[in-house]
Amino acid sequence: MSSKPVRMEMWILAVYVRIAVFMCALGLSSAQTSSASVTNYPAELHQMAQQRLIKGQPGSWSAWSEWSACTRTCGGGITTQTRECRYKPMGRHRRRTHSIITQHHCIGLYKRIHICNTKECPGTTDFRQEQCSRYSGKEFLGRA
Repeated sequence: MSSKPVRMEMWILAVYVRIAVFMCALGLSSAQTSSASVTNYPAELHQMAQQRLIKGQPGSWSAWSEWSACTRTCGGGITTQTRECRYKPMGRHRRRTHSIITQHHCIGLYKRIHICNTKECPGTTDFRQEQCSRYSGKEFLGRA
């Protein structure tokens, strides 16, 4: 058996679990929505996802990192904060093996983004206009 169908199944499962978590966050129960109406995936996949959520060992999130420096001092930039999912898979004899870092075994976001330094820059043009003017007239993909 090829590993591609297994990888695709796991990818679809990961997407479905994220959608299910999002629905829970919105307060929607499975009685109010169905897997077919929300995701268009077959009922078997929904059942498989439910079983894996019950039987699975989810990972745990690390603490959030410090907020990064703002990308701009004025005119609007972004700052980010990240965390890592730490997952300890079970070994052959139900012992935990070494911890691995993954994004697929934890529920929730691994990155938060905030807008920062939104005050206008004194005496300058709009940031977008400034960016565009730097590249105006320069060759890109063989064209000026």
